[in-house]
Amino acid sequence: HCQATGQDGRGRIVKALVIALAVLGTVLAMPVLAAATVGADVATVPFKVIAQLLKHPLTDSGLAQFLADWDARERAAAAVG
Repeated sequence: HCQATGQDGRGRIVKALVIALAVLGTVLAMPVLAAATVGADVATVPFKVIAQLLKHPLTDSGLAQFLADWDARERAAAAVG
C-alpha cells in the first residue's frame, strides 16, 4: 500500500508514536512538532503542551510588532482620508 501511494511509511510510524506517547501522557512539544511536520492528522495532546506550543517569546514580540505596525497603518489611513 505504501508503494502504491508513494508514501514510505514514516508518517504512519510517527502517527502511532504520537498516539502511544499521548496515552502514556508524555507528549512534549518536540514530538508534537515532529508529528505535524510529517503530516500526522490527529494527536492527543495535553492542554499544557498546547499552551506551551502557543507561548514563545518570539511569537509574543512578533505579535506586538505586528499590532504596532497595524495601528500605525490605521492612523496613516485615517489621516489621509
